[in-house]
Amino acid sequence: MKDNDARHLPGPEYWCGEFRAGYDHSDLEASRDDWDKRSVNFVHKGRKEDYVEYFLKRLPLCEAESVFDMACGAGAVTIPLAKAGHPVIAVDFSQGMLDALLEYAAEEGVDALIQTHRRAWQDDLTDLPVADVAISSRSLILDDLADAIAKLESKARRLCVITLPGPDRKHMGEPRTSGYRIQTTAIVMNYLMSLGRLPKLDYIEYAHILHAGDPNDTRRRSTWCYIEWAPSKDRGRG
Repeated sequence: MKDNDARHLPGPEYWCGEFRAGYDHSDLEASRDDWDKRSVNFVHKGRKEDYVEYFLKRLPLCEAESVFDMACGAGAVTIPLAKAGHPVIAVDFSQGMLDALLEYAAEEGVDALIQTHRRAWQDDLTDLPVADVAISSRSLILDDLADAIAKLESKARRLCVITLPGPDRKHMGEPRTSGYRIQTTAIVMNYLMSLGRLPKLDYIEYAHILHAGDPNDTRRRSTWCYIEWAPSKDRGRG
């Protein structure tokens, strides 16, 4: 490849367009009330999830580092982080989810380490605190990739981490074709590299219980794509 061919490579706008084009917008239209109603089914779910254990093993946190947990849900990741001594800024657009998280935190005796804020990805986050590490675990539920990455970076001093569904999972916001699910990770990786970031990719693989209370303990292999990168020192918009 000639040196001047680089200008013909896709830039950030291209990858954002590809990300937006493949999304199933029906999930993006779910209201806060919808998630408030669903929150009762999410309470304490994280206690039995192998995903959470494997995610936390990959998360390279230093002692007592703070974490900004975007779209935290009912605390599947937030609570274990707090139990490990990390202050957590927990953000979700569903008050029902946040209430479930606070109930869970109180039971575990870690409520003093957690502060909650009711915000959506699409909301202004500029007034929220910045943490050492910002994460979005299984919750990149919006079609504006540039906005999501900018907001996550604006809340991270040292590291950003997201997880995306692997080819064997249907996830909120994702179309139903496994081919596009594979492409989603490639799109995000290419977008980050087009910004000059150096993202690292890993995989979380585990046996997922299909139905709680199943007497046969039926399991399915599940894969999530784990991406981490150092944010720009110019943290941009929130």
